[in-house]
Amino acid sequence: AQASASGVIIVAPDSRDLDQLEQVLRSRGMAGGWTRLGADLGPAARYRNYLRIRRNEVRLVIGTRSAVFAPLDSLKMLILLDDADDSLAEQHAPGWHAREVSAMRADSEQCGWLGISNFQSCEMQHWLEAHG
Repeated sequence: AQASASGVIIVAPDSRDLDQLEQVLRSRGMAGGWTRLGADLGPAARYRNYLRIRRNEVRLVIGTRSAVFAPLDSLKMLILLDDADDSLAEQHAPGWHAREVSAMRADSEQCGWLGISNFQSCEMQHWLEAHG
């Protein structure tokens, strides 16, 4: 376990984006240095990966919308990819969006927060004006 190491969470809109992200990580020689959280895995694999996070076996979590809640200790950075994608918005009550949750978590855990997108969404611009 690497309990003292800082952690990073990257939230992507969908499994296709996660597949691309995994390809990049593998090409950089990071095979096995992260875990993935997403509905495409199925419940058993998701739970196994969740336990790896709880046991501090990994310091990088990549996942879809709900990965923003991953119980990663010593969080250093939260990264949100393409905040304008509708997949990042929970459709059921209370209707949260990964943009707001990641920003609030970064604030409460005093870690970095980065939004990466091809363009700045209207929602992100509004959020930045309100909280900037």
